[in-house]
This record gives sequence, structure tokens and C-alpha cells, in this order.
Amino acid sequence: MKLSTRIYYLIQVLLDLELHCKGDSPVPLTDIAQRQNMSQAYLEQMITHLVSGGLARSVRGPKGGIVLTKSEKEINFKEIVELLESATNLVVCLVNAKICPQSRLCAVRDLWC
Repeated sequence: MKLSTRIYYLIQVLLDLELHCKGDSPVPLTDIAQRQNMSQAYLEQMITHLVSGGLARSVRGPKGGIVLTKSEKEINFKEIVELLESATNLVVCLVNAKICPQSRLCAVRDLWC
């Protein structure tokens, strides 16, 4: 599987937020952009997806920035991908288990689920 650049950057932003969020204290966008060597305009696009997807919230004002609304344990890879791409099923048996005769016994299917 090949990840798009946008997904790669979104994961970077999420990890940065996870590392630098202290409680409800927002992380300034300028700080994230500088640490991740990313333009602020591009970062704002990533943040828009996080906020609209319910993974973060924006705080306005001089001490504003971004705050995660979920912990890293509550965010899964599929959720991140679907913020940027249309709904995706990485393997066809996720849509219909009857397609594959091994689906009931398949440990890999459980991982994809």
C-alpha cells in the first residue's frame, strides 16, 4: 500500500500534537509548522481536516492553536485515511466477508478490521 503525501503529513501533524499538547493547552500552528518543516498554509489545510473530522479543535486568540480531542489510542489508521480520501476498504472482504472462504478464520482480516 502506498500512502499519499497528504496522509503522511497528516500523521506527522497528529504525532506532533500528541507530543506537544499539554492538557487543554493549544499548540500554536507556527510551532508545528516550524518543527515539521511545513508551510503554515499547508498545515492549515491539514488542521481543517482534523477539526472537521472531530480529532482536534481550534482555539482562537493570542494563545490559540490546536488541541487534540482524542488520545492516540482512540485514533485509528483508517480514520486518518478517510479524513483525506473517500471511504476506503483496504481489502475487499471487509465489505463482504462471503467473498473469501477464509474470512471466518483469517487473522489478517481481523487486523484490517
